[in-house]
Amino acid sequence: MKYQVFCAALLIATAQAAHAQSPNESTPASTAASFASQFYGVDASVVDVTITKQDLYTATATTKAPGQAVCSLELAVVPDGAKTNWALGSWACDKQPAS
Repeated sequence: MKYQVFCAALLIATAQAAHAQSPNESTPASTAASFASQFYGVDASVVDVTITKQDLYTATATTKAPGQAVCSLELAVVPDGAKTNWALGSWACDKQPAS
């Protein structure tokens, strides 16, 4: 069973999540890993990201980290001039950590 986490703070945090990257160099996977690492409280290097769907303007990613719930993220391309190419649109996580 999944619960939805829609939060304006997460959308505002897009710039913070991509702050360590150069402008226009983010990918759906790197953006998902950055958000997930902050959410899980772990280093991004231990977050396993799988892109399950991607087209020109949207992407769906699944994130996993040891001892944490599996999450699904919907990402969308942001306009030129932003500090990142991808923004978080929605976030859904399992209630139980992955086994």
